[in-house]
Amino acid sequence: MAATSNGPACPVPTDSQQFLSWGDRSLYTPAPGVSPDNFSGAGWVLSGGAKLINTVLADGSTGTVLDLPPGGSATSPVMCVESGEPIARQITRMVGTSASSNATTFYVTPAGSSKLGSGMPVLGQTGWALSPPDNIYPGSGTESVYFTYQSHAKVGDLLVYDLYVDPKMAR
Repeated sequence: MAATSNGPACPVPTDSQQFLSWGDRSLYTPAPGVSPDNFSGAGWVLSGGAKLINTVLADGSTGTVLDLPPGGSATSPVMCVESGEPIARQITRMVGTSASSNATTFYVTPAGSSKLGSGMPVLGQTGWALSPPDNIYPGSGTESVYFTYQSHAKVGDLLVYDLYVDPKMAR
């Protein structure tokens, strides 16, 4: 991404059709600490019991995922996104409870802000599923943001991998 008058200079994202097998043809770039079918968590701050675990993924392979237990929280390093209503998607699954019990929120916060930004619910199912598009609209131009998952659930863990962003809304 190029710099704009409203934001920082950002690296050109590495785009792929990460969710093509799920029927989504859009181009996405991985969030920091994420690669295909692997949530390495590099640079993420985990608290409240949040951790990385190895498990069987949706395609039957084994990979590392983010495990958010009740009260868990995970915050990413900063990432650049552009205006134009970009979206984020991820693959999620609930363990230990039904999907209706999930109460995890995905927040998008401008870099430098200590107060969480806009939040969207993350709804996990008992099997792996691609999330609906989450609007991470950064305002105008280019903006640096960070992502935070925060579990408010009383029971069950939310598992997450393949957090990818469509930084240019290339639809």
